[in-house]
Amino acid sequence: MPFPEGVPSVPVRYSITSPADGGPGEGALQLMPTVPAIRVPGQEGVFTGGGTYRFVDGQLDNGNGEQVRLLPTNIDGANPAVWAWLGIEQINGQQPRHFYFALDADAGEVDLGAVQQFAPDLHPIPRRPRRVRLRRMAASRQRRRRGRLPREPRRPTRRHLRGQ
Repeated sequence: MPFPEGVPSVPVRYSITSPADGGPGEGALQLMPTVPAIRVPGQEGVFTGGGTYRFVDGQLDNGNGEQVRLLPTNIDGANPAVWAWLGIEQINGQQPRHFYFALDADAGEVDLGAVQQFAPDLHPIPRRPRRVRLRRMAASRQRRRRGRLPREPRRPTRRHLRGQ
């Protein structure tokens, strides 16, 4: 189903080749935004979810013989302002491969095989690195332990009674 009039979209293509014999690859590509919903200015409702597309003769196909179109990740005034696409490539006979990518609203047709893919551990949303947070959490635990008094045993033990 096409996007409503006035909603920017970018046509994308993606082709795969079988690593075993060099022929066209078979499988599917699941595409979904990294946010639960996207509100586009001037449009009623929100855009949610993603889609799964098959590879036909090694080419990405939307099932209707038309080119796959996606929302760009930098639409002016969209909420949220920062997000990315997640692609899960499932080639028959191989482990799934996850990749993240951004689409520019001013781009023409985009080849997903050539876009700059983000590493799976790179989040396009600015935030503190995980290691820093873990170190701060560990330091916080140590400070709490230093200030805490040793707990009294719940019931007297032999060692506890000998000490009195």
